[in-house]
Amino acid sequence: VHAPRSAVSALMRIDWKSVGHVCKRVADDLRDEQGAGLFDHLRSIGVDETSYRKGHKYMTVVVDHDRGRVVWMHEGHGEKVFDLFFETLTEAQRASIRVVTGDGARWIDECAFRWCPQAERILDGFHIVSWATDALDKVRTAAWREARKKGVAKKGAKDPVKGARWALLKNEGDLTAGQKAQLECIANTNETLWEAYKLKERLRMILKQTADKADPLLRQWAADASRVRHPRIRPARREDRQAPLRHPHDHPQRTVQRQARGREQQDQDHHQNRLRLPQPRQPHRPRHAQMRRTQPTTPRTPITSRPNQ
Repeated sequence: VHAPRSAVSALMRIDWKSVGHVCKRVADDLRDEQGAGLFDHLRSIGVDETSYRKGHKYMTVVVDHDRGRVVWMHEGHGEKVFDLFFETLTEAQRASIRVVTGDGARWIDECAFRWCPQAERILDGFHIVSWATDALDKVRTAAWREARKKGVAKKGAKDPVKGARWALLKNEGDLTAGQKAQLECIANTNETLWEAYKLKERLRMILKQTADKADPLLRQWAADASRVRHPRIRPARREDRQAPLRHPHDHPQRTVQRQARGREQQDQDHHQNRLRLPQPRQPHRPRHAQMRRTQPTTPRTPITSRPNQ
């Protein structure tokens, strides 16, 4: 939790100049209790950036999964900041790292491969569930729009799909009685949304299992998810209709075979002093050049007035 010194000094009734010294003494005491080998025997670490202030102010945090504590923090995020953490470690400490968890950021992969090539790069469960939750919310939005399009749900009406956002996003154990009733209504009215919700909950529970138990469960989950015909849940297959890449009006027209040139175009006797150069089509410009639009001239009133004649 981030709080300014003025708020802490007002809450604790101390001088705001003493807040920094108190925090430093507490951090030193905790470091002494943990021992000097804070970076020793690191086997499984996790890295992520977190926002600590408005205005895109981020901080990179590295945690030790085995001991469940923070081992390193630094202001900023990115590849250069993560390099500072590995530079702090010795060669033996870097060699002991076997697993590096995080989100799908490329800078984490590059730093881990450069400093710890023996470590395995794994996505952490928090971001996996977060991505599944985002996909579920998009399925809910699409279901609401489809109901509006078919006339099932009217504008301003209370619809169970639209009002069930938090019921779908929350964990199953944290649901209230009203939210459980909303989920029962969705199970009876919208099969696709209900299947997406069950996939999200199953994935969340699988990530809490051990590796031996999670392996067959995850394989079965992937097989069940592949049967759901929704683009937000799985990628489109070959038999699925692909979405257009561009606007239909921007697609190139079908090539028309030009008729044979007339004799006047093939005879070069009348143009002996001219040179005709072929214009090959560039590989990065597959279509013909578009004609320039003519800008309409806007009538303007003269700035200076003419003298009366």
